[in-house]
Amino acid sequence: MKVICTIIKFVTLITVTLFVLAGCKGTNKPDNIGLKDTISVNDSAQSDSVKQRDVIVAEKEGADLEKESVKPDTIRQRHIIVEKESTNFWGHGTRTLLSSNFPNGYKVAVFYKEKDNLCIWHFQRGDSIDRYITGHKLPWSLSTRCSSALHDDVLDKFYDPVDTTLVLPFDIPIVKQLKMNAADGDMCFMDVNFDGHEEFIIAHSGYNRTYYACFDLVNGEDIGHNVCPGFLESLRGVFGQLVGGYYGETEFDHEKKIIHIKERLGCCETVETWAKPIYDTYNSGKVKVFKEIRKEFWGNGEEHVRTYQLVNDTLKLVSHEINRY
Repeated sequence: MKVICTIIKFVTLITVTLFVLAGCKGTNKPDNIGLKDTISVNDSAQSDSVKQRDVIVAEKEGADLEKESVKPDTIRQRHIIVEKESTNFWGHGTRTLLSSNFPNGYKVAVFYKEKDNLCIWHFQRGDSIDRYITGHKLPWSLSTRCSSALHDDVLDKFYDPVDTTLVLPFDIPIVKQLKMNAADGDMCFMDVNFDGHEEFIIAHSGYNRTYYACFDLVNGEDIGHNVCPGFLESLRGVFGQLVGGYYGETEFDHEKKIIHIKERLGCCETVETWAKPIYDTYNSGKVKVFKEIRKEFWGNGEEHVRTYQLVNDTLKLVSHEINRY
């Protein structure tokens, strides 16, 4: 009887030991939940012992290329970092662009979902500025940088841009005049309302012309008339009339603080508009149109010239001339 009990205890001890060892071995396996997916540099078979890979890195523009060893979940190429995320706050299929520099002192992020035409910008500066805005499309300058970042020069192929995070420099200049081409979808900083702070501006296309969406990141209000609350809307009024391209032109006189806009409407009508900060009973420095001239060319050879001026905070017709040719 004692021999049987001894055998049972021995078997039980062996079973418990094997179970504990198996459990310890299982805990050594990496937990893949929430980890970033790896974008491979190449598709060639590699040894399981290779934990890292070499990628080409340029420390600066024009610098000699050197090799640098990086973690498997990251690709660095020409100041650009690419990471593939398993999830994204804006949903599957969203590309996230993060600025590696600070244009005009801002930390900038763009969330871009091409399928749903979603383009959301986020600007942060210091403790006081934290703005979200909606863009018209991904600017051409950023789009080309993304394509370059996702291209493998060795294999001559593009990585899938879906659910990727790209860290790259943003080229957003500070300008004095709006000369951007909507075909490029350019962006810039410029003080358009003469308040001493540069607004963020995105060019977008109209019919044979360029329009500019201006966002007051410093003093703008999150009104949310057309967008949900929390999103900064573009400036309204005369700033919705800023135009460039073949049928339009906008000039800023920063010394006199005057905006002069010329636009051609169709084949037979032109409009000239002048705007400036107005200080009166109704306004305290708000930029408004104070003069407008409309010219219409009629089929009978007449040219009708109508002039409007700001009277009691309203544009009123002050003259109507008819010229015959």
